Amino acid sequence: MAKPAERLLAAALLLGLAAPVAAWEEGLTVGLSVERSHLELDSGAEARSTRLVLQLAEEVRPWLRLQLRGGPVLLTQSGNSATAGMDFTGYHLGLGAQAEWFRQQPLGLMAAVRYNYQEVDDELETRKARLDWHEATAELAAVLRLQSVQLRLGGYGLHVDGDETVSGDLTRSSSLEAERHYGGFAQLDFWVDWTGSVSLRLEAGARQGAELVFARRF
Repeated sequence: MAKPAERLLAAALLLGLAAPVAAWEEGLTVGLSVERSHLELDSGAEARSTRLVLQLAEEVRPWLRLQLRGGPVLLTQSGNSATAGMDFTGYHLGLGAQAEWFRQQPLGLMAAVRYNYQEVDDELETRKARLDWHEATAELAAVLRLQSVQLRLGGYGLHVDGDETVSGDLTRSSSLEAERHYGGFAQLDFWVDWTGSVSLRLEAGARQGAELVFARRF
């Protein structure tokens, strides 16, 4: 298994080779984003993560877009004595699909599904720990379009299924699940020109966080 530093370096090299990009018309879209999130787990612990995300999207139908995502992760936990003082690093990889209806109208509808796998680890003195989880998200939103600005308001469902493995002076294995499973979000998209956009997304509920996306269509 590659070391965390090697995984981060490989992900950073991939991100450095990509230019920022968007996808509201046919063609390949590339996006680069920074995502901060806070997730409460059913164990009582809280996970705070920062993700750098490279997004590749292809519009396969006028109303349907497929997406690949990936990049490095930094994660910390609170409320968990077994991982106290650890700063986890690792990677995440995912894919998704997004559909939009009434795209030529001021009011539209958007639905999306995403799957993401995340793995992080760290070592502190004689103790090692690894967190890995599968994350599935489904969302539905109303879309308001105003010339160069687009606003999305909607809700989402979240399912997390993962494991925490600790070894060394303490050995244990436990499951990871989200404390809550539903939430809401708002996303503002601003088109800077015909092919470029900047987006800000805010989430509340099961997962609390913010994401800033720079995108451009090739």
